[in-house]
Amino acid sequence: MCHMAILILTEGGSTRRFNLRTGKLSFGSGADVTLRLASEDVAERHGEIEMGDGGAVLRCGKGVLPAMVGGKAVSGDLVLRDGQQVKVGSATLSVEYAEGEGPPAAAQPVTRSRPAAGRGGRTRTSTRTRDSADADEGERRPRRTVQRKSDPTGVIIGIGVAVVLIGIAYMFISKASSGLAGEEFVFETAYDRAERGMETDAVASRVAFRKLKANPALTANQRAQVDARLAELDKRLDRVDESVRNDRGTKWFDVRLKDYASRFDVTESRPHARLFVKRSKWFMGEFPTHPENAWIERMLARVNPVAEPGSPATIEDLRVEVWGSVEKAPKDFIDAEQAIDRFVSGGADAAAKGEAETLRAETRTKEREHYDKMLANAMASGDKQRFPTNYNAGLAMDDLIKIMVTCNDSGLRADGARRVLMFEELTPKWVDRHYKQDRKFYWSRMVEVPEMRTWASDNGLL
Repeated sequence: MCHMAILILTEGGSTRRFNLRTGKLSFGSGADVTLRLASEDVAERHGEIEMGDGGAVLRCGKGVLPAMVGGKAVSGDLVLRDGQQVKVGSATLSVEYAEGEGPPAAAQPVTRSRPAAGRGGRTRTSTRTRDSADADEGERRPRRTVQRKSDPTGVIIGIGVAVVLIGIAYMFISKASSGLAGEEFVFETAYDRAERGMETDAVASRVAFRKLKANPALTANQRAQVDARLAELDKRLDRVDESVRNDRGTKWFDVRLKDYASRFDVTESRPHARLFVKRSKWFMGEFPTHPENAWIERMLARVNPVAEPGSPATIEDLRVEVWGSVEKAPKDFIDAEQAIDRFVSGGADAAAKGEAETLRAETRTKEREHYDKMLANAMASGDKQRFPTNYNAGLAMDDLIKIMVTCNDSGLRADGARRVLMFEELTPKWVDRHYKQDRKFYWSRMVEVPEMRTWASDNGLL
């Protein structure tokens, strides 16, 4: 049976709606998810939403920041009720079910009437109603007045006490208000505010402590307090970040190593064995703590003798190596051109070198096609004037950054940099989290582009 609902995503001041059908939908900030989010605090593959008989179920991945409902973190599966607001980073998700679909909506509070204490069985709905009735009754019923002799001394003392109390209250309120408004820096207030997020949103808490540390009004003792909290958060988030990075690497491992080894007999075919060895070395260097590295080591013991890594490459070796770089995403035309350069500068004969140059021309044609596709994707997500309802700066910037890090042509890479630098949403915080920390290989190539390197230097990222 096919189930239907509408998934509503709100982020960055815009709202998008999607049909939600039976099955699983992955979400995150990466390129390989079904629903891409632009929020800075969302992992590349943050989680999934599964639509089934009981409605839509949201699950966040291991090691990522949890979803929040009503200000509280959610662990495990979350069955989304109709209209329920769920925060994922700075994005908000909700579901509208078709009639008869989904779990029952959350129960609404019920106001129960209570019998009044008195004759006639009258009811009153609230204390406020009772108080109002009493007040009205008091107005209608004249009260007996008693004249008392006035005491001027008591009145003067009472006024004086009231003035002092009002002054003290005003002083506290003014100090608190100015601290909140930023007119007067109150360390304890800022510190407590940053500390409260350590358990619910460690990333946001670290940002708050970093901003606090930058305040020149801090004393040496206050700075030491902040440094201690930052060290604790860095240690905690390093473990989370490494786990998230390894999770992201798992898909690359599954496709480019495990599936590849099963599709092509890497223990028999020399060209495919050499590509397996090359990919294995890159993966273990990029993900040194990945749990699958033990499997790679065992495979390399069998594949290395077939690959004969010390012998010169043949034209067939080159064809497989270039194919491995440019045929499937993530594409890498820089790596492909470097392989061709090594081959041409080596000891191959003239005929083989001629074939290599033909392969280079084919590779450059594919590179231009790749550039055109990435640019079209970026325009579809990043042109606010032409496509206002589809505007998503995070997706557009990611596609332009792919041009920077996958194209070999320096002009194409510079063009990608110039275009991404035009986005006001490109902030040092966003780049640091999504590239410098999470995708270090991409980051190393981004700063090879002069325009991007200048921007990174100016923003303290180098």
